[in-house]
Amino acid sequence: MQTTPGKKKGCGVIIAIIILIILLILWWLSQQPDDGGGTAQGKIVFVSSQLYNGNFGNGQRVLGHLNADQKCQDLASAAGLSGSFKAWISGREGSGHGAADRLAHASEPYVLVNGTKVADDWADLTDGSLDHAIDRTELDTPVGDQPRVWTNTTTSGQAWDNSRQCAIGPNPDIPGLWTWSCGAPSWTAGDCQFQSGKYGLATSTTGTWTGATSSNINCENLYHLYCMQQ
Repeated sequence: MQTTPGKKKGCGVIIAIIILIILLILWWLSQQPDDGGGTAQGKIVFVSSQLYNGNFGNGQRVLGHLNADQKCQDLASAAGLSGSFKAWISGREGSGHGAADRLAHASEPYVLVNGTKVADDWADLTDGSLDHAIDRTELDTPVGDQPRVWTNTTTSGQAWDNSRQCAIGPNPDIPGLWTWSCGAPSWTAGDCQFQSGKYGLATSTTGTWTGATSSNINCENLYHLYCMQQ
């Protein structure tokens, strides 16, 4: 059976269309932004989409870092992120309430929600620099114009000092544990202006991502939290 010229022409058109579609797909893929190798899997880290004062939104006496942990967990759950999340934040110096004491030390990479690698593992996370800034929220949105993050934590994950944690003093209910409470037990917004806390910068990949010597400010200010999957 012979193939007519019309059929040959039709096949040629179909092949040309298929080739064109393939070329268009390849071109589209080449135009997608590079996310910095965002296919890595590991423990998710994000900067909170919400801002909090040094009391993390509560009055009266609260266990500050536990309250911050709950803020992180609530944000992660609302965003559909599985697992347990805690805040990169420290309590009293030398009390066992530093971030390094409270958080799991992952042997796998720390990654943003979009997969971009922040650090190879815990050792890399705490060596004084990051592969990429923790500048994306749990919703995978940019941190925005306010990059400051409450931390009171050194690059190694220890508490910075006892006067930079927005705390009034030891919690009488749990000996040794300080409260991030800006004037407990009768907390008011005005109390926070008399205390200061350490903050880091979510846009930084140097040690200032978690704080610098001069990075302390009144606890009444509204800043982010760093949240890390456990």
